[in-house]
Amino acid sequence: MASYQIRGRDPLLDRNTQAILERRGTELLGIGLLILALLMAMLLGSYTPNDPNWLMATDAPAQNWLGRFGAMIASPLIFIVGLASWGFVATFAAWGLRLVLHRGDERILQRIVFAPIAVALVSAYAASHAPGPAWSHSVGLGGMFGNTVLGAVLGVAPLPAAIGLKILAFLLAIASVALSLFALGFTKPELHRIGRFLLVGMVLLYDTGLRLMGRAASGASQGAQNIASRQAERHAERRDARRAAGAEAGYDDALIYSDAEPLMVPGQETAQETAHAPARVVRAESHYEQDWAPASDDHDQGEFVEEYVEEERKTGLFARMPSLLKR
Repeated sequence: MASYQIRGRDPLLDRNTQAILERRGTELLGIGLLILALLMAMLLGSYTPNDPNWLMATDAPAQNWLGRFGAMIASPLIFIVGLASWGFVATFAAWGLRLVLHRGDERILQRIVFAPIAVALVSAYAASHAPGPAWSHSVGLGGMFGNTVLGAVLGVAPLPAAIGLKILAFLLAIASVALSLFALGFTKPELHRIGRFLLVGMVLLYDTGLRLMGRAASGASQGAQNIASRQAERHAERRDARRAAGAEAGYDDALIYSDAEPLMVPGQETAQETAHAPARVVRAESHYEQDWAPASDDHDQGEFVEEYVEEERKTGLFARMPSLLKR
């Protein structure tokens, strides 16, 4: 029996082309998930309870950014899971980035199926908190699903309601964080790198703050030194100017003025300096010679008077003229 060798068909596209097409398709899928996350954020962020929805019929125009369609989707999400509906936005955004950047995109099918469970846990955890005044719904923050699950668990727990609520909220918080990280595709090495990045960032931020504070303190100290040096220079300039003015006026700078006291020249001091400066007396030397010195005691004065009387008796008016003129 004869056998014939049949030549196989060549593939339509080679391996490199197939890999490129697969890569581009993954990126397009990631972009689609990012757009879906953006639309979800818009309809949830602009949600208004008075918009027309499945539970309310009204002719008023919808205030939702996506119109009636967005109001029809946002209303059941908020009513069922409450604030946990933002978990869908986080899921779409995280996997969209992973597909675009090709970071762990091979784990999408094994991880994304746990996203609804993570949203349910977040809804039960949100229901354990009291709503604020801005929450205008009849259900709690976790929606109808969160209230139902939380009430059922507290009903079977062998603990008082207050203590059981605190313990259950703590356990739900840990379970929600752990399952959400798993559903978003995070692995232990990625979490380690993220924690290291945050720790290094905090250290660098702290170091930068200390450096800025040190520079500010150094600048303040330098500014104080500059101000002190400028004041000293101005004081020296005023002192030199007043000394020069005193020298021009004919005062002896070495005998009248000292370096420790500011120089005061009559007619040039300011009103403030005149008001606060101590009174200073400048004595000028006599430019004429005395012909007779004052008597030092009473005995000398008596002798001087007797001599003057005798001289007046002995001489006449014309004889005393030279001495009177001299005096």
